[in-house]
Amino acid sequence: MSAKPHSLIVALAVWLLVGSTASAQVAPKPAAVPAVNPNGEEVVQLTPFQVNAGDNTGWAPTETLAGTRFKTKLSDVASQIDVFTLDFMEDFGFTSIDAASVYSLNIENSTEFVSNVESKGGGEGNLRVRGIGQARRTREFFATETRSDNYNLERLTLASGPNPMMFGIGAPTGAIDSTLARPIMNRNTRQLKTQFDSFGGLRGELHLNQTLLKNKLAFRGALLADNKKFYPNPSIDRERRAYGALVYKPFNKTSISAHYEYATGHSRTPSRIPPLDKVSVWYQAGDLGSAVGNKPLFNNNAAWQTGRSNPDDRVFSTSGDGAISVIGGNNPAGLRPMGSFYSAGVQNIADNGRWPGIVDPVNAGTTRGVSLLNDDYYPRDASYHYFTDFSDRRSSIVNLFFNQELLHGLHFEAGVQRESNKNFGASYMAGGNGGLNLNVDPNRFLPDGITPNPYAGKLYFDGLAGFDQGWTKSDEWRAALSYELDFKERSRNRFVQLLGRHRIAGIVSGIVSKNLNQEYRYNIQPVIENGRMRDPVFSGVNYNIEADGRRGLGPLGSGYTAASNNRVVNFRSYVGQDLGWVPRVDGFEIGQPWKITDNRGEVWTVDPMRAGTGTNGERLITGRNTGGTHTEFGTKLFSYQGYLLNDRVVLTYGRREDSNNTARSSAPAVLWRNPETGQVISAAAAGYQAHIDHYGFDKMDPATEAVGITTLKGIVVHPFRDWRRKLPFGADLSLMFTESDTFAPNTTSRNPDGSFMASERGNGSDKGFRLGLFEGRFNLRYNEYKVASSPTSLGALFRGIRASMRGVMKDITRAMVANEAEFRAKFPVWPLQDQGDPKLAYPFASVNNGGFETMNFFNYLDPYSVTADTAAEGREVTIQWKPNRNLDLRLTWNHQQVVQTKIATQWIQFANEFEQIMNKTFFTEGYVPGDTEAIYRNRAGFDMDGDGVIRQYTWNAIPIGSGSGQTVPQNIGANNTPWGRNDDLVPGGWTAQTMKENWVSNVRNGNSGIPVLEAYNGRPNEFTRDNRLNLNAMYRFSEGTLKGLRVGAGYRWRAPAAIGFGVKRINGVAVPDVNIIQKGKAETAVDLSFGYAGKSAWLGDRRYSLSLNMRNAFPPGRYDTRNRDFFNGNSLTTVRLIPRQIIFSYEIDL
Repeated sequence: MSAKPHSLIVALAVWLLVGSTASAQVAPKPAAVPAVNPNGEEVVQLTPFQVNAGDNTGWAPTETLAGTRFKTKLSDVASQIDVFTLDFMEDFGFTSIDAASVYSLNIENSTEFVSNVESKGGGEGNLRVRGIGQARRTREFFATETRSDNYNLERLTLASGPNPMMFGIGAPTGAIDSTLARPIMNRNTRQLKTQFDSFGGLRGELHLNQTLLKNKLAFRGALLADNKKFYPNPSIDRERRAYGALVYKPFNKTSISAHYEYATGHSRTPSRIPPLDKVSVWYQAGDLGSAVGNKPLFNNNAAWQTGRSNPDDRVFSTSGDGAISVIGGNNPAGLRPMGSFYSAGVQNIADNGRWPGIVDPVNAGTTRGVSLLNDDYYPRDASYHYFTDFSDRRSSIVNLFFNQELLHGLHFEAGVQRESNKNFGASYMAGGNGGLNLNVDPNRFLPDGITPNPYAGKLYFDGLAGFDQGWTKSDEWRAALSYELDFKERSRNRFVQLLGRHRIAGIVSGIVSKNLNQEYRYNIQPVIENGRMRDPVFSGVNYNIEADGRRGLGPLGSGYTAASNNRVVNFRSYVGQDLGWVPRVDGFEIGQPWKITDNRGEVWTVDPMRAGTGTNGERLITGRNTGGTHTEFGTKLFSYQGYLLNDRVVLTYGRREDSNNTARSSAPAVLWRNPETGQVISAAAAGYQAHIDHYGFDKMDPATEAVGITTLKGIVVHPFRDWRRKLPFGADLSLMFTESDTFAPNTTSRNPDGSFMASERGNGSDKGFRLGLFEGRFNLRYNEYKVASSPTSLGALFRGIRASMRGVMKDITRAMVANEAEFRAKFPVWPLQDQGDPKLAYPFASVNNGGFETMNFFNYLDPYSVTADTAAEGREVTIQWKPNRNLDLRLTWNHQQVVQTKIATQWIQFANEFEQIMNKTFFTEGYVPGDTEAIYRNRAGFDMDGDGVIRQYTWNAIPIGSGSGQTVPQNIGANNTPWGRNDDLVPGGWTAQTMKENWVSNVRNGNSGIPVLEAYNGRPNEFTRDNRLNLNAMYRFSEGTLKGLRVGAGYRWRAPAAIGFGVKRINGVAVPDVNIIQKGKAETAVDLSFGYAGKSAWLGDRRYSLSLNMRNAFPPGRYDTRNRDFFNGNSLTTVRLIPRQIIFSYEIDL
């Protein structure tokens, strides 16, 4: 049996104690030297809670606060710490940690992984540590929601693993801390920095440092204007920032500093994927075997509209009730808004069972569709979301710090931070695949069945029009008292000096944070004429007909709801060679009221933010998913650091107690008066929500408070330091070991039963060694780690279990269930019995079209989480080498393995219970309470199959909603979807799917289905890259004609990613074979860097520098496979690769 690390270290410490008495007597510690910056000016440095400013230069800093919360040499820290200085990042043209992390030891940014292949956004801001989860971001060890930028920073510290020594909220993955730029005393400087690149980006920085009172007061300020561009164009990530800091030193041992930052941002970032393909089936229908031929036009004339038959449901989908499509952007034909009930769409080639043998159904099922694989129909490098999807953000942060040396070795620090963020996110084409699918319009006529369709055969994008806005506010404070006792200073006795020096600190801190967010949808509201509701008139709408003959987009009068599906507004933009390839939005500004014209020429105003008024004047909106949290978090921390045996042994211990409580947002009890009937009901029952300004928060419940105690234990041993004889090559060996745990309170995520998810707890250990050679010019650190965390939120592969349930669940709960109380009673384990408990959010909601108020777990932007227990282990190597003063070398290597258990157990439990109930639940044929047509809302039922008998069926003989039924479930009540059909009841089988078949194909046989989740339980996750290597080199000429020139390069290698499953058949059904994992190619990139720095007489003898960086100098291609067909090896979905980017930077002292 091998000895445990604890035993080895204890034995080594004893050996050191014996040997140290024979070593040479250590000279008294020299007097402290004031810290200076690289230009020789003195820097205010009073506290053990700050690193020296002079340590922020070069590639290899020597000090850190991470891991202990004391200023400590990196060689004395047992935890895995990686520090990025501005010098390193500027050498390669990086302006933020999000970009520079490609050269980090174990952090992946959004260019290295795609968390969701169906995502529109580029994923900026996502940083994943050790393949486990997101890093927690801090600013001077205060938690922050604001993205960091290098313009006002001095360094960035990346701490990996459960590290409870950080202030604020911990995380099992690690944290990234930003160190703010501080004023420099007795120095006045001004500097201008500019950067532009081949993508069209342009950046400017202005820096100022000014002494206001000599040795007493200094100011530092910075302005940033950054227009970042991406591939493909057009794209923009525009930021405007201002930063100011004051440091005041009223007395020799007192320092006060204040920092303020204000930032605004506007982003239109391109998707990582080309559009999803919903056009190939139409273009190639005849070649695929359909009798309708290639590029068939659908004859949706008036005669067809009476029966709505489908000549080939493999090619066409007949739409049902749904949104009103507004035609925006280039619309030369001047089409007015119209419905889709009397039109057809085109099927997706990836739909399971429609085209057997054409596409691998298993790996195509991983996505919502197959992406375009060539430019035959549409240029894949078009930035197709530029006009339709964007976000705005605004933030302000204030920091105050007070540092005082009370007595020799006794320091006090206090700090506060106030942060405020506001956000606005717009999507003209949201909902499901909105804005992702490239569609083709196959309809010969407009929905009136008479007018020829001017856009027949044209391509278009469309989706649900909406936006969201919200805010976060947080106040955080801390107070720390530290004392350092150094026996070397207190005594000349060598035995007493062996007691070393010791640091202890007590820290208390607290956070109070609140957040709220609300989604808005454009829903058309009726007007009141002569005391009665009246709706607009559009073509292609299956109007609801009242008993008095009125035609409405939904029920009018006493049955009115603002959330009827036909009231929802979709946005459509046609594209093409003549119309332009990028969808445009001309004439419609998201977030503002829209004016749309109906068939009568009447103009209707649609204002989601002022859709109605409560009985007390409250503003009502149309939308969903209003929610937020109020969190209070407190910490008590004790920290110890001991240097023993002439600093050969460094001990670290930390213990912290965290307490957390969370209250959810509370909706106001708003009433609404029906303007036609005068009846007063809740606004929610009428399909409205109160505006976000009316929301508050529940009171904190002491019973929900969570308390966690975490510890860190670390030891570093330098066995050969300070002996009489030096080791060869100036060697210095250090052995490190640390173990720690952490408590990360959950503040927003929920379990499927509506309760708050348990707070995440983690534990881990790091062990390794550091070898220094050549008097510290060469440093190698080897580290092995283990990390465990529970519960952790899962990524797209496992989170897909929710989407696999979504279609059937929404059909059942939103369209089928008449007696909800009876249906809920069948779920005794799940809290579905009541709508009103503010502490829970119910998936089965009776109002607002299926839970808009309660944030049900079948919406995409809800708070419900899919979790597992996660364990990771790996090995890490970092080498920093400076062979001479001119050359810098850095190498990092990481190998990791992630294993998850208890994957989605609550969701599997829910699915099992749901199936048992549904197999015994009977529904009356043709009775669909959620349908807009009155004939299907009759409790007596409707003869769907025309055999003259109304029967009772289970879900095994009820069709899944036709057309886009998974978002418009009322389509199950349509005259071309007969009930009583399935493969057993129809000779030769049935071509359509029942609800149960759809459920089984997705939940039981799909790529995110239960068997896959269970198969991955306890085995390595191959969909996380397990290996990465980085190499950086820079040579600086310091003399001769090339003095001032630097030349460097960087190399990146990433292990192949998993891009699909194998396929096997069980009872004739294709299912994932998780024992076969398809792998892609290893990814490599080379970056080149050139620069020159010096002074110029024609610039007034001012310093200046020029740099040219070529990122991804040798690009491998335009696209890489994200999912692959198991049978033919072809791509199913692809990811855009980032091409070569050339970056030019210029700096000058003013």
